Amino acid sequence: MAALQRERDELDRRQRSLLRQASQGDPYDPVTHGLRSTYNELEAQKTAVAARLGDLDAEFRDPPKGPGRDEAVLLETLPTLALNLAAAPPDLLRTLLDVLRLEV
Repeated sequence: MAALQRERDELDRRQRSLLRQASQGDPYDPVTHGLRSTYNELEAQKTAVAARLGDLDAEFRDPPKGPGRDEAVLLETLPTLALNLAAAPPDLLRTLLDVLRLEV
């Protein structure tokens, strides 16, 4: 979150600088037009950063809940999983290892 806040602050700083430059330029000058375009691009980036900050804030405000019914059943079967893996068909075992990104 701190990195995103620093990024947002840097975007604000760059926007203020562009705004000062654009306000002093001729409205029909291509450079002034470019400054305004860059300002608008920075605004879009700030909006994206603000959305990511909002998502992170919500994540910290609403911590994940405990396991649901299905997850609890799965967790209860974990202690016996080693015995079942030994008898698992090789293709299913390979799929499981691939999904978990495990290498043997």
